[in-house]
Amino acid sequence: MKLSIKTLTVCALAAATFATPVMAARRTGLANNLLILDKDDVFFFPQALLKYRNLINFDYGAGSGDGSGMLLLGQPDFGFGLLINRADATQAMLSADTLGALVTSQRDYELGQLGVPANPYAGSFVAPSTLIDALLAFSLGGDSSMGFRLGIGNGQNYSKPAGGGGENNDSQFTLKLTGGFTSGDFDASADIFLASGGTVAGGSDQFSGTMFGLTTLIRGFSPMGDKIDLGYLGQLGFANWALTNSPANDTASRINFGLMGGLGPRYHLESMNATVAAYAALAFGYSSFDPSSEGSNDEVNNTQFVLPGARMSLEASLTNWLIFRSGMEYFFSFTSQSDEPGNEQSGRFGNQDGSFGWNAGLGVVVDQLTIDGSFSHAWLTQGPDFIGGDSQLFTMVSATYTF
Repeated sequence: MKLSIKTLTVCALAAATFATPVMAARRTGLANNLLILDKDDVFFFPQALLKYRNLINFDYGAGSGDGSGMLLLGQPDFGFGLLINRADATQAMLSADTLGALVTSQRDYELGQLGVPANPYAGSFVAPSTLIDALLAFSLGGDSSMGFRLGIGNGQNYSKPAGGGGENNDSQFTLKLTGGFTSGDFDASADIFLASGGTVAGGSDQFSGTMFGLTTLIRGFSPMGDKIDLGYLGQLGFANWALTNSPANDTASRINFGLMGGLGPRYHLESMNATVAAYAALAFGYSSFDPSSEGSNDEVNNTQFVLPGARMSLEASLTNWLIFRSGMEYFFSFTSQSDEPGNEQSGRFGNQDGSFGWNAGLGVVVDQLTIDGSFSHAWLTQGPDFIGGDSQLFTMVSATYTF
C-alpha cells in the first residue's frame, strides 16, 4: 500500500509538469524564504556549489521551450556547474526599472517596482539569449570557500536589403558576473550586471542604451541553542541606465537604489524532522528618472519604505519519503512620487498598502531522486475537478537527482 501511494504521488507530480512556469518548486513552496537553505542558493551564492555538487536538476515549464536546469559536478575542494535557460542572466535590462529587474527575480528583495513613469524607449532592443551561464567554486581550507558565476547573453536581428540600401540591426548584449565567499555559517556575494544595446534602421542609428548594476547580499546564522539559530539577511543594490534617441539627440536616464535587512529565528526540530524559519524585514527603495536630457524641470523621484515586513515558512516530513512545506508573507509599504517644481505632467502621489501571499507544496523522495511541486492556490482550497474544483494541481514542478 505504501509503495502504491508513493507511486501515485510521483505520477501526479509528473502529470503536472506540463503546466508549470520556469521556477524552482521547493523554494516557491516556502514563499522564497532564504533562511531555509536550498540548491537554488548557487544562483546568487555560487560558492554553494560545493555543498550541492554532483546534482542534476530540471525545472519544468508550461511547454517544451520553457524551463531551466542545472548540472553541478565536483569534489569536496573543487567544483563547476552549468545552468540552462536562467532568465536572471539574460533578461532585457534596458527597461524602466533596472533595480527591480536586477534583484527581484532571483533575490530576497521586498520592494515593489519603482519604474513609474515608464521609460519612453522601453522595448526598443531585441531580447538576448544565453551564450554561457557557468559556475566555478573551490575550497579555501577549513569551512571557507569561494565561487563565481559568469553569464553572457546576446541577441541580434540583422538585415540588408538586396540591391543596396542601408543595413538594419537590432542587438543587445548582457554580462552577469557574481562572486561569493562563505565562512562557516556566513555567506556573502557581489553581483555585477552590464548591458548594452543598439538599433540601426536604413544605415542610421536609432536608439542606443547602456546599463550598469551592482548588488551585494549577505546571509548568516548565529547559534542560539541546540535547535535554534538566529538568521540575518542584508542586501544593497544600485543600478543606472541611459537610453539615447539618436535622431532626436535626446537621452533618458534612471538611477535606482535599494536596501533591505531581515532578522529572525530558524528552528531544527526532531519531530517530523521539521524546519521552521521566520524573519522580520525592513526595506527602502529610491528611483530618480530624467525622461529627457533636453528638457528642464522634468525629473521624477519615487521612494518606498517597507515597514513592517514578515515571512515565515515550515518544512516537515510526513513520512520518510513525503515532505510538506508552506510559507506565508506580509509587507506593508509606503510609496510616494514627487516631481520637480514646474513639472506638472508627472504629478505627485502617495499610497500606503499591504501585500499578503502564501504558498504550499510537496516533496517526494525516491532514493536519490526528489520531485517537488508547488500547489496551485485554487486547487489546495477548492480541490480537484471530481469534487467540484477547476484548477491545475501544481503551478511548479522540479526534479532533482543526486549522485
